[in-house]
Amino acid sequence: MSILSGPVSEVDYGCAELTKGLFANSSFEAAPVNVSQSIYLGLIQDIFTRKRERGEQITEAGVAKEYHVSTIPVREAFLKLERAGWIERSHNKRTFISKYGPEKLQELYQLRKVLEIGAFYSLAHRITEKQFIHLESLVAHVDNAYNHKQVQAYREADLIYHCTVVFLACGRQGEKIYENILLKCLSFVDYPEDPDDFMKYPLETHQPSHHTIQKALRSHHLVTLIPLVEQHVLSGAKSAGIDI
Repeated sequence: MSILSGPVSEVDYGCAELTKGLFANSSFEAAPVNVSQSIYLGLIQDIFTRKRERGEQITEAGVAKEYHVSTIPVREAFLKLERAGWIERSHNKRTFISKYGPEKLQELYQLRKVLEIGAFYSLAHRITEKQFIHLESLVAHVDNAYNHKQVQAYREADLIYHCTVVFLACGRQGEKIYENILLKCLSFVDYPEDPDDFMKYPLETHQPSHHTIQKALRSHHLVTLIPLVEQHVLSGAKSAGIDI
């Protein structure tokens, strides 16, 4: 469903196969995946959760042993991961988890900013009450994880909220593109892993908050909404040490 063809299902979650596969314990059910896709999703989840570090070497044989499979589906997963920019191969054909330096991250955050602004702009013109309530429930998940100092749950809930906004505005294909960008923004930046450090300040001090953006979205007031969305993305980049 494209931006021009109207809103998508009001009860569907705005998360493509990748996010559903990563967070199978969330409020939606993940679609079945084959062995190669399961390895692909598993390795991205490992990167997202820091189980595998940036720049770490991985091998087909090692991953095959870990998943108790032959190297054939692992090789397929590696090819897909390489095309998507999650892993890199050196000149001697060794494989490493990708490293994203400041310039690459700056590009990703610039893309994120453009896509989010466009999505909120589109959604503000036609969001339904059910869709708005659905987004409010996702913000509540973000708040709950934050208040309980659940770092990974917070990061997941934040990702799901933003992906859902893009999904409702742009449909599944647009959300797939955005999802890959946002996941990398969240996976290849430094963040405090200690809950007390990560949750150092109350959620209300993170401005502009999701609640502030939601209020502007409900009012359909674009003059207020668009700068808030831009500031929200910029604050996320700034906290990651990225200047955009």
